[in-house]
Amino acid sequence: MVDFRNPASLAAFARGDFAHGLAAATEGGIANQEKEGQASLGGFDRLPVSKFSNRHQLEALGFVVHEPIDDIFTRVTPPPGWSLKATEDSMWSHLYDANGRLRAWVFYKAAFYDRNAHMRLESRYRVDRAYFPDGSGHGSSRIVDGSTGEVLLAKPFREDYRLTLDDDQKLAVELKSRFPDHADPVAYW
Repeated sequence: MVDFRNPASLAAFARGDFAHGLAAATEGGIANQEKEGQASLGGFDRLPVSKFSNRHQLEALGFVVHEPIDDIFTRVTPPPGWSLKATEDSMWSHLYDANGRLRAWVFYKAAFYDRNAHMRLESRYRVDRAYFPDGSGHGSSRIVDGSTGEVLLAKPFREDYRLTLDDDQKLAVELKSRFPDHADPVAYW
């Protein structure tokens, strides 16, 4: 089905951008752009590298960071054995080190009307939440070792959001005392 009335399609046509106008008007057209964008990262020669945030961290991990490709991507040479794998969500990919450990989340929205990308490097130790599969909203806040998957400390919680935040804060204090540099994605790996 083609619908030329949606705002993204109308804006593209108004600019004379007929290819993107047709993509936006066609059912699944934008989703296809997203999938194509994710696939374009498959060669793993580019990442969203910001000179203000993660460039030095990537270099410390063994990446060679080259010249910018455009306003959001920079050419990179990854360390041997590292890989970038698509997730089921067409805007996210995972970056794995040579040992198969998740080291970063890479976001790329390839839609022509809102093209952007960023990357979040993973710290080895972090606080996260795990929910029980029974649908009750119960689970646990926990300190997890991102290298081994080991849960170092867990505090069960109920659906009460305030108590959950209190537990998260207590675990964050505990994490800081055990691993003072836990927020540094280069430390402890």
